[in-house]
Amino acid sequence: QHHNKQHWQQQLLSKRAHGISAFWEPGLRVLVRPDGIGNLQFFASGPLLAPSGSRINVHFGVVNDGSMSAVYREHPVVPEVVAQPALHVDLNIG
Repeated sequence: QHHNKQHWQQQLLSKRAHGISAFWEPGLRVLVRPDGIGNLQFFASGPLLAPSGSRINVHFGVVNDGSMSAVYREHPVVPEVVAQPALHVDLNIG
Protein backbone atom coordinates (compact mmCIF):
# COMPACT_ATOMS: atom_id res chain seq x y z
CA GLN A 1 0.00 0.00 0.00
CA HIS A 2 2.91 2.37 0.73
CA HIS A 3 4.28 1.76 -2.78
CA ASN A 4 0.86 2.55 -4.33
CA LYS A 5 0.70 5.83 -2.40
CA GLN A 6 4.17 6.84 -3.64
CA HIS A 7 3.22 5.91 -7.21
CA TRP A 8 0.02 7.99 -6.95
CA GLN A 9 1.99 10.98 -5.57
CA GLN A 10 4.55 10.75 -8.40
CA GLN A 11 1.76 10.66 -10.99
CA LEU A 12 0.12 13.68 -9.40
CA LEU A 13 3.40 15.64 -9.38
CA SER A 14 4.15 14.76 -13.00
CA LYS A 15 0.68 15.93 -14.05
CA ARG A 16 1.20 19.23 -12.23
CA ALA A 17 4.58 19.72 -13.89
CA HIS A 18 2.99 19.99 -17.35
CA GLY A 19 0.83 22.85 -18.53
CA ILE A 20 0.58 26.42 -17.40
CA SER A 21 0.29 27.71 -13.86
CA ALA A 22 0.10 31.29 -12.66
CA PHE A 23 0.47 32.93 -9.28
CA TRP A 24 -0.10 36.59 -8.53
CA GLU A 25 -0.01 38.80 -5.50
CA PRO A 26 -0.63 42.51 -4.98
CA GLY A 27 2.27 44.82 -4.34
CA LEU A 28 3.17 48.37 -3.50
CA ARG A 29 6.20 50.43 -4.53
CA VAL A 30 7.15 53.39 -2.33
CA LEU A 31 9.98 55.78 -3.20
CA VAL A 32 11.19 58.61 -0.94
CA ARG A 33 13.15 61.30 -2.79
CA PRO A 34 14.89 63.81 -0.46
CA ASP A 35 17.12 66.66 -1.69
CA GLY A 36 20.35 65.67 -3.38
CA ILE A 37 21.80 64.76 -6.76
CA GLY A 38 21.20 61.00 -6.71
CA ASN A 39 24.43 59.74 -5.15
CA LEU A 40 22.62 57.94 -2.30
CA GLN A 41 20.34 55.03 -3.17
CA PHE A 42 18.79 52.42 -0.87
CA PHE A 43 16.26 49.75 -1.80
CA ALA A 44 14.56 47.01 0.21
CA SER A 45 11.67 44.65 -0.40
CA GLY A 46 9.69 42.08 1.50
CA PRO A 47 6.23 40.88 2.39
CA LEU A 48 3.80 42.89 4.46
CA LEU A 49 0.89 41.06 6.06
CA ALA A 50 -2.44 42.82 5.86
CA PRO A 51 -4.94 42.60 8.76
CA SER A 52 -7.03 40.18 6.68
CA GLY A 53 -4.07 37.76 6.59
CA SER A 54 -3.32 38.39 2.93
CA ARG A 55 0.23 39.14 1.82
CA ILE A 56 1.34 42.29 -0.01
CA ASN A 57 4.80 42.47 -1.57
CA VAL A 58 6.31 45.90 -0.72
CA HIS A 59 9.32 47.51 -2.43
CA PHE A 60 10.73 50.54 -0.61
CA GLY A 61 13.44 52.88 -1.89
CA VAL A 62 15.26 56.07 -0.98
CA VAL A 63 17.02 58.05 -3.71
CA ASN A 64 18.32 61.53 -2.89
CA ASP A 65 17.60 63.06 -6.29
CA GLY A 66 15.12 65.69 -5.08
CA SER A 67 17.37 68.56 -6.20
CA MET A 68 17.27 67.38 -9.80
CA SER A 69 14.29 68.43 -11.88
CA ALA A 70 12.33 65.93 -13.90
CA VAL A 71 12.60 67.70 -17.27
CA TYR A 72 10.30 65.26 -19.07
CA ARG A 73 7.38 65.84 -16.70
CA GLU A 74 4.62 68.37 -17.07
CA HIS A 75 5.58 69.78 -13.65
CA PRO A 76 9.39 69.70 -13.23
CA VAL A 77 9.20 69.48 -9.42
CA VAL A 78 10.30 66.12 -8.04
CA PRO A 79 7.71 64.69 -5.59
CA GLU A 80 9.11 63.86 -2.14
CA VAL A 81 7.19 60.58 -1.82
CA VAL A 82 5.89 58.43 -4.64
CA ALA A 83 3.62 55.39 -4.14
CA GLN A 84 2.60 53.05 -6.94
CA PRO A 85 0.42 49.94 -6.77
CA ALA A 86 1.89 46.85 -8.42
CA LEU A 87 0.96 43.30 -9.32
CA HIS A 88 3.57 40.54 -9.10
CA VAL A 89 2.88 37.73 -11.59
CA ASP A 90 4.74 34.41 -11.59
CA LEU A 91 3.97 32.38 -14.71
CA ASN A 92 5.20 28.80 -15.15
CA ILE A 93 4.98 27.02 -18.47
CA GLY A 94 6.01 23.41 -18.28
